[in-house]
Amino acid sequence: MGLLDFLFNSFTNNNTSSNLSDSSDLSLFNQTLRNAKTLKTDLLEMSEHECTCEICSIYQGRVFSISGKDTRFPKLPEIILQTGTLHEGCRHEFFPFVYGCSSSAYGHRDIIKYSNRPFKDYRTKKEKQQYEKMLQDEQEYDFDKENYELLKIKLPDICPKSFSGYRKMKHSNSNNFAKLKLEADKIGIYLDITK
Repeated sequence: MGLLDFLFNSFTNNNTSSNLSDSSDLSLFNQTLRNAKTLKTDLLEMSEHECTCEICSIYQGRVFSISGKDTRFPKLPEIILQTGTLHEGCRHEFFPFVYGCSSSAYGHRDIIKYSNRPFKDYRTKKEKQQYEKMLQDEQEYDFDKENYELLKIKLPDICPKSFSGYRKMKHSNSNNFAKLKLEADKIGIYLDITK
């Protein structure tokens, strides 16, 4: 890595991260745009990760031209310019990219070719299954958290002291969980996500 790559990576790692699942998506994205302007680049690289949705799979890992003037790269989708994200709950980030100075953060040797590949869902069957499992796990977590908060209020004497204790008890289907479930059912709190 050359000096310019080191300086660029230091700048982007410390100043441009825009966690798009945050409530201030647009504000963080606008900071990324300002950082790109400071670096005198019209290009942004979208982060890439394995467990992703069908929408993000189409776009992740590419370099985009913010204005569309750099025709070597696709234009940044308008929805991202307007909202700072592809969709609600998106976990992808954007980073300034300086062509000739930066290299792909994800190992794509020919970033122009990679960025211009067809716009389609590239996930494997296994990756799609991993994504569905992640969604189910998140839904179960949220369901359990909501129920735990209710149990702390409605059944404080038999509710576990911690949320992690509650989940451990639930996943092991312990005798104490069976008792808690019986009492919760009586007051209309159903601890199985299928009810």
